Amino acid sequence: MQTDIKMQEYDGEERRALNMIWTAAKDHSFRPEFMAFDRYGRADLYLNSIIGYVHRWYDGGKVSEMFGAFQGTALQDIYDTIFWLGLECGAYEKEREGRPGVEELRREYWAQVLEESKWSAQEKLIQSLQTGWGRMVLGEKPGVTPWERGILSGLSFDGSADTDEIMERVSGILWEYFRFDCRSEQKRKENRKRIKSIIRPFRFVRPAHGVIVRNTLNEHGQDSPESGDDQCEKFGKAHKKPSDAAKGFCFWLEASSKRREEAVRSYIDACYGISMYAEQQNQAICHMLCTGCHSTCSLHFTRGEKFLQVPDRGESARQLWEARQQRKKNREQFEANRPEYENSIRRLMERIQNTLLVDLQPVPEKSRQGKMMGEAVWRAVYLEDDRVFLKNSEEERLNVSVDLMLDASASRMGHEAVIAAQGYVIAESLTRCGIPVQVYSFSTIQNYTVMRLFRGYEEKEKNRGILDYVAAGWNRDGLALRAAGHLAGQSSCEKRLLIVLTDASPNDEQRMAPVSGAVRGKEYSGNAGIEDAAMEVRQLKKQGIRVMAVFYGLDSDLEGARKIYGSGFVRIKEMGQLADTVGNLLTSQLRPAGSSRIIRRGYPGAGQAFRISLFFSIMV
Repeated sequence: MQTDIKMQEYDGEERRALNMIWTAAKDHSFRPEFMAFDRYGRADLYLNSIIGYVHRWYDGGKVSEMFGAFQGTALQDIYDTIFWLGLECGAYEKEREGRPGVEELRREYWAQVLEESKWSAQEKLIQSLQTGWGRMVLGEKPGVTPWERGILSGLSFDGSADTDEIMERVSGILWEYFRFDCRSEQKRKENRKRIKSIIRPFRFVRPAHGVIVRNTLNEHGQDSPESGDDQCEKFGKAHKKPSDAAKGFCFWLEASSKRREEAVRSYIDACYGISMYAEQQNQAICHMLCTGCHSTCSLHFTRGEKFLQVPDRGESARQLWEARQQRKKNREQFEANRPEYENSIRRLMERIQNTLLVDLQPVPEKSRQGKMMGEAVWRAVYLEDDRVFLKNSEEERLNVSVDLMLDASASRMGHEAVIAAQGYVIAESLTRCGIPVQVYSFSTIQNYTVMRLFRGYEEKEKNRGILDYVAAGWNRDGLALRAAGHLAGQSSCEKRLLIVLTDASPNDEQRMAPVSGAVRGKEYSGNAGIEDAAMEVRQLKKQGIRVMAVFYGLDSDLEGARKIYGSGFVRIKEMGQLADTVGNLLTSQLRPAGSSRIIRRGYPGAGQAFRISLFFSIMV
């Protein structure tokens, strides 16, 4: 055993963990970066063995770099979990032939995970992946969504897999399912620099049963530079030694959740812009809207105008850079096709005018003065109705507003430039026709559904802001529809229309809140997500908001669109059809039924007066 590692620095359980790791690694000369404890602070035999096997078989420097890539990201815990599952599988496969007992130890471990997950209150993707993996280890069906099954299937390694193979496959999974890039050489160089300056004192692998914590002592047995009073103050409690973290696990988990919430909120403020509401007002809105199956969620309304200052490196900086690049592409694509889009605006504008605005010209109405209606003079004689004259009413405005809500989840990636341009065409056409229009997008990051407002009803000069449309994250359609009702409720018009661009496939990693005494809520996907979205559409209709949808998605999701929107949806095959399709919806919905003219309620027009007169003549 190496003498520079002072065992007195560790308490009893930490020394047990250290010996487990060394025994598995067959190496007593290193200070492990990680240790594993159960929730009672006891050293976990299986997890510590895995840490030792990983040290024995894989390149520790590369593994550390990989974990460093996840540091500070909004989905850090998810990325950590996926990487650890891959490492666990690979290390086990390398050891199981030479260590017959490790197979039984593994089965016992994952059986305990599944048992404790039945009573866990966690509703995150992390636990779904962990329990799904445990079922696979035990030879059972994973019991997860197809999307989650795709992640887990990519983490099955045989004993021949080396460090690079595991890292490459995990990197591919993170890119395919989360659009997180950690594969480039430049990214690796940044990670190496960050590892030297960033401390990650504690890293969770399995919150329900065990935890892996990072050893904060450096290789010389001294506290890391950032583990002093200042750093401890950030974490809410001083943890001078790993033992403190293990003993105070429950307290630290609570503090960790609070810090995670603050980190996610800072991430959203930095990437999407600060809230357009004051904190107290935003809390009141969330209290009103985030109820029922969305009670564990939050809403973030933003205009994307003010951004929280972010460091030069990290996930927020990367996301901001990518968003700027996408906005640049949107504008370049728009300018390259400006003549085409201007023609589209004119065509759509003419359609709306021909359908609606012509009907808003002055309408003749009955009066006691004006031009005499010879055919109605009898009314003054026999009915004592002296309104036998016609005069033109003042020009009326159409009492209608339009809300356009764009799905901005990751499924829209690759179509951002087209969606942004088409959204601009729609908004500009309505603006030129004098119809109030409001445009916003929605996507979900962690437990926040972000409503990005591009332009409000009266902001006629902000249509080009729609070109800032960027797609990322999940789509919690039900909560977004509920938030759309809040935004549309700000319209003073009698007739309110909500048009939604959707794939009719609600999907969010945040589960529904448990109901009726259930321990776990349903996954927000499939039929559960569809039923929730359909219910919100019905609620909007009860509020007097007409809801229509433009469906751009898979054939398999057509039935979901019907369940959510009924007959009020139209399918498009190409995103370039969006503006024309919305024009069809507008002209069909806004034209008064059975009439080509909008008239003042309670006053018949000249045509009606003529029909009444003709009817009387025939009767006589």
